[in-house]
Amino acid sequence: MKRNDLIEFAVFVADDFARAGRAILPGALADDLTALVRLGKAHRRLMERQCSDATWGPRDDARVAEIRRRIKTHAEAVAPGVRIGDDPRGCTVKLVLHTGRTNDFGGEGWCVPGA
Repeated sequence: MKRNDLIEFAVFVADDFARAGRAILPGALADDLTALVRLGKAHRRLMERQCSDATWGPRDDARVAEIRRRIKTHAEAVAPGVRIGDDPRGCTVKLVLHTGRTNDFGGEGWCVPGA
């Protein structure tokens, strides 16, 4: 992931806030976006492992459920929706923005960098 990807992500989410007429608290927004990137990376790694690891078990399923719960909590603070996928060949976490803008091929949402 490139630094520009993070900057672009933050700019588009902040712009989406402004277009939706929502107040932006820069510190809180930065905290939520940072958490989403971190959790998105963890989710992607787990999805890659789920596809290739024969030792995947109930503890791993519980870890995925916990990460998804945390992703949803942070996503609710910055966007009206979130799409979480299982296929690690593409983006596994996408924000559904107020404006409907997307950056994925399916037009489903804005990809969280690294996810």
